[in-house]
Amino acid sequence: MDEQNPEPQTDPNEPQNEPQAPARTPRPRSIERSATRPERSATPCVSRLDARDKQDVDRLAADKLADPADLWLSSSLDKMRAEDCTIDMAAAEAELQRVVTEHPHWAKPEPSRRPDLHGLENDGRAGAAAVVR
Repeated sequence: MDEQNPEPQTDPNEPQNEPQAPARTPRPRSIERSATRPERSATPCVSRLDARDKQDVDRLAADKLADPADLWLSSSLDKMRAEDCTIDMAAAEAELQRVVTEHPHWAKPEPSRRPDLHGLENDGRAGAAAVVR
């Protein structure tokens, strides 16, 4: 050890510095652009497919819900997709049934029979008025 240049002494209680990883070499810009291009072009396609799938499920939901848009308040397309990313109609029916069970006030009201108004029978024939003639 030289007196002019003493070596720094390390304290055994101090944590030792970890060796640093070598610096990454930057990728050329052309590779960066080509790597991000498929993601950008796939996004509009995915959103269009999602919109189409939502319309298909909305048509199904219109039979059971007063407002089919209510379905999306408590469900998502992911719960109705098959492994190949298409809509599994059986899963969609099950999810729709679950939503109707959890939120019965969202269900489409059952059609009721018209009351007998103005003496007409429900099949359109005149009731008591026809007897008087």
